[in-house]
Amino acid sequence: MDDALEAPPDPHRWIILALVCALALAGNYLQYQITALGVVLMVRLHLDITSFSFLFLAPMVVAVVLGIPLGCAGDRFGPKRVVATGFFVSFVGAVIRLLWLDSFAMQYVGMLLIGVGMCALASNYLKVLGCWFGLDTDRAVGIYYASSCLGIVIAQSSTAFLASIEQAYGIGAALLGVLLLLWCAFGSSEPSVSHERKSVLEATGASAQQSPFRGSFRRALSNSGVWLLALSAGFILSATTAFAGFLPQALEVSRGYDSTQAGMLAALVTLASIFGALAGPPACRLFPRQTGGMTTLILAGAICMAAPSFAPNGSSLIAVLALNGFTTAMAGPVVQASVLLLPEIGKAHAGSASGIVATVSIALTSLLPLLAAMVCENDYHLNFIVQGCLLLIAAVSLRFVRLRQVP
Repeated sequence: MDDALEAPPDPHRWIILALVCALALAGNYLQYQITALGVVLMVRLHLDITSFSFLFLAPMVVAVVLGIPLGCAGDRFGPKRVVATGFFVSFVGAVIRLLWLDSFAMQYVGMLLIGVGMCALASNYLKVLGCWFGLDTDRAVGIYYASSCLGIVIAQSSTAFLASIEQAYGIGAALLGVLLLLWCAFGSSEPSVSHERKSVLEATGASAQQSPFRGSFRRALSNSGVWLLALSAGFILSATTAFAGFLPQALEVSRGYDSTQAGMLAALVTLASIFGALAGPPACRLFPRQTGGMTTLILAGAICMAAPSFAPNGSSLIAVLALNGFTTAMAGPVVQASVLLLPEIGKAHAGSASGIVATVSIALTSLLPLLAAMVCENDYHLNFIVQGCLLLIAAVSLRFVRLRQVP
C-alpha cells in the first residue's frame, strides 16, 4: 500500500469530518433558507424574480471570484486558518442579513459574505480530508456531498414552518456561530505524525505542508489533469443544478402535477442524491481503473437524467426520478477526490487545484443552464434530454485524465 496515501489511524479524523460536514450543511442551509422564504422576501423587499435570483445566487458570485485565491491561501497558510476566517466573515454576513431585513442592498451584502465561508470550505475541504483519510478520501468526500444535500433538504422542508424571517435568520446565524467556535477549537489541517513519516509525506506530495503561494498556484495551473477534472466537475454540476432548477416547473406545466406534488417529487430527487453520493465511491472501487469507474457512473447518470422525458406519470416517473437523483450524484465525489491522485499535485497543492476546480465548476454552472434554457425554451421534454447530454460530456474529459493507481 502507498504509505504516502494511507489514512492515519487517528480517531480524531471523525471529529474533523463531522465538523467539515456540519459547516457544509450550515452553509447550504443559510443559502437555501431564502428559497423557502422566497414569496415573503419578494413581497417584503419588493423584488421581482430577477432580483430574487441575484440574491439567491450571490454566494456563487463569490465562489467564482475567490475560489482560486482562497485555495492558494489554504496551501500557504493552512486550511484551518482560511476556513475559520472565511466562516467568521460568513457569520458577520448572517448577522447583517438578520439586522437589515428591509434593505435589499444589505441583504445582498449579507449573502455575499455568507458565500465567503462556503467558498473557503469548497476550496480547502479536499486538502483537509485528504490528509486525515488518505485512501478513504473518496468515501469521506461522499459524506461531505451528502451533508451538503442534507442542508438543502432541511432548509427547504423546515424554514417555512418557522414563525418569522427573523427567527429563521436568527437560527441560521446562531448555528454558524456555534460551528465556527467548534472549528476553531477542534479543527485541524492534518494529523500529528512522527518526523520520519512527515518527511515521507512531504517528499511524495501527500502532506498539507505550507507551500509558496505562487509556486503552488503555478503548479496547479499548469497541470492538465486539474483542468480536465474541473471541466468534468463543471458539466456534472451544471447538469444537476439545471435539472433541479426546472424540474418543479416541468412537472407542473408538462405533466399536470400541482405545486405540492411537484415539490415533493423534486425533494425526492434531492433525497436520493444523498444516498447516491454515499454509494458512488464504493461503487467506483469495483472497477480496475478509477477513470473507468467514474465514466461508467456518469454514463448511467446521463441515461437516467434523460429518462423522465419518456416515463409516464405515476409510479414509473417516481421511480425514474429517484433513480435519477441516485445515479447523478454518484460520480461527483469521486471526481473531486481524484484531484489528490493527480501527478505533482497531491495534498500539498490540493488547495490551489481545488480552487481551480471550484471556480471552473461554478462558472460553468452559471452559464450552461442559462444556455440550455435558451435552446430548449418551454420544451421541457427536450430540456431533460439536454441535461443528460451535458452530463454525458462530463465523461469525455475523464478519458484524458491520468491518475496515480492506488490499491
